[in-house]
Amino acid sequence: QTVAYTSDYSRVGPDIHRNRLVNNTLNGLLVRVTVNSDGSFDGLTVPGRFDDSDIVHIIQNTLQIRGTAGGPIQDANGNLVSRLDARLAIDKNIVVKLDSARIEALMGGQLIVEAAPGNEAIFTSILDSTYGAGGTFATSTSPSNIPAQPGDWGGIYIGPYASASFDNAVFQFGGGVSTIEGTFTGFNVLEIHQSTVRVTDSLFRNNADGTGGFASTDRFGRGFNNPGAIYVRGAQPIIMGNTFRGNGGPVININANALNS
Repeated sequence: QTVAYTSDYSRVGPDIHRNRLVNNTLNGLLVRVTVNSDGSFDGLTVPGRFDDSDIVHIIQNTLQIRGTAGGPIQDANGNLVSRLDARLAIDKNIVVKLDSARIEALMGGQLIVEAAPGNEAIFTSILDSTYGAGGTFATSTSPSNIPAQPGDWGGIYIGPYASASFDNAVFQFGGGVSTIEGTFTGFNVLEIHQSTVRVTDSLFRNNADGTGGFASTDRFGRGFNNPGAIYVRGAQPIIMGNTFRGNGGPVININANALNS
């Protein structure tokens, strides 16, 4: 392919507006992830977007953003560069609730969360009743008497050669144990491994320290981690203007050689 790629579509998924969801097992929109017989997950390989702010998005299995190089596009300087096709964009006011799950941006994948003050994008536990949409904050009604706790879900993992941007996001009740190939292991609520990441004006609240589980320290190629709200290894992320409250472990756990930026 010698010419720049031009998108021939404009639709962004189904339009979901002004619905009332009460007294269901899950009061929200389930983002389905297929788990294969070997324990691997079917990933997101196209540009995707969460844009329906009046319904909770529920993730119960690991959502992997898997980038692959495609045909060229023109950059700002007119040069042809590879088109990376896997991207998840999450709009302001979106509430994402996770149930012992996590989001992974793998090589070439991109996660964009750009919100605004007072209209934050939320990442929290399925048991968290402080956020909601569609007529109720009780997203899960079974069991309804268990409050959200630090470590209810894993975290957001940004792997080598992936990229992410978070602005005015809320991360709470994460940093727990999540499923990987054949076993379980801990994830920090935000992990940055040899990737390009920006984290600004966001709130990290009531997260566990990211450790635990039974997997080897390598975590099947994801690399080791240590206690912290944000864990950084081999990267120079922009981390500015954020608030940290009630988390387990240090605010940021970062290797010394990553402090040169």
